[in-house]
Amino acid sequence: MAAPRFNETNQSIKSLNLLPQFNITDTMYKTVGEHEIGVTILVPKTTPPGKRPVLVRFHGGAMTEGERESFLRPWILELVLKHHSILITPDYRLRPETDWEDIMDDIRDFWTWVENNLPIYLRENYGPVEADLHDVAVTGESAGGYYTVQSGLLGMYRHGFNVLVCGYPLIDVAEHLRRLEASKEKIPLSVLESHMHNLTEQTRFLSRTPYGTRMRLAASMMMNGRFVDLSGKNAYLDPMTSLESAPPLPPIVLMHSREDESVNIDGAYQWVAKLKKVQPDVQLYFSIENGPHSFDHDMGLDEPCLRTALTFVNKFWPCSTLDDRL
Repeated sequence: MAAPRFNETNQSIKSLNLLPQFNITDTMYKTVGEHEIGVTILVPKTTPPGKRPVLVRFHGGAMTEGERESFLRPWILELVLKHHSILITPDYRLRPETDWEDIMDDIRDFWTWVENNLPIYLRENYGPVEADLHDVAVTGESAGGYYTVQSGLLGMYRHGFNVLVCGYPLIDVAEHLRRLEASKEKIPLSVLESHMHNLTEQTRFLSRTPYGTRMRLAASMMMNGRFVDLSGKNAYLDPMTSLESAPPLPPIVLMHSREDESVNIDGAYQWVAKLKKVQPDVQLYFSIENGPHSFDHDMGLDEPCLRTALTFVNKFWPCSTLDDRL
């Protein structure tokens, strides 16, 4: 299991300046064969003893790349420091080496680990600091936003979530793939075929790889109809479909740029419209922003758009620290 490294290639300067304020440890939450899938726990050094709220963050990367510790948004780190909470960020297996439904099993297994093993791990490594498993928020950007919303839609966590904070998620998968498959200029299918042909026993499982190294591979899959089959038993892999049979959902923040060049905001509009029909009582804050796909890359809590969104979040999380609300 690779240990995380924080540097200027995978963090903003703001985040690098915040990270020394945390105690940071790593462990694994599952193995597949001999392949260990890791998770990083960050706890502010000033955290008092007792039960603390939990924030889980899923990384992005078009489902094909990314590392759990990479590009932790400054606002996430500042929020965790403000509330003396526990930040947890996991890896998960990646496409195309792993089928998407098997990656979803990783996400389910991660939540099982949180329920059953996180308390033991904290006791052994952080002494009196405990996780309040009934005070959990989830966030993620892009692909991580997808895994955030699917964690709620598929009822993956027995205790339920206080709030989901979804940053520019892939949330209408079928329409996203239709757009890419209709592209006039495509990354050829041979990119994917060559990659799969060259896999070895050592590389057939992959759960982390640097950002920016496999976007052509992702495009080759998505543009040529090889990313996922959403028919039959796999229909749930599209949040537009899993929404139809979802359990009662927690409050949701959905942030998306109208100028997003990677994930069209139309999918967010369509999903929100459907949410209002099937679960009209869900409390929703839909923040429509400007800028590129990852518009919040270098943003802190002082950004006006984030402050408004997090004021909404703070109505529901953390519930155990009423004295330090925004």
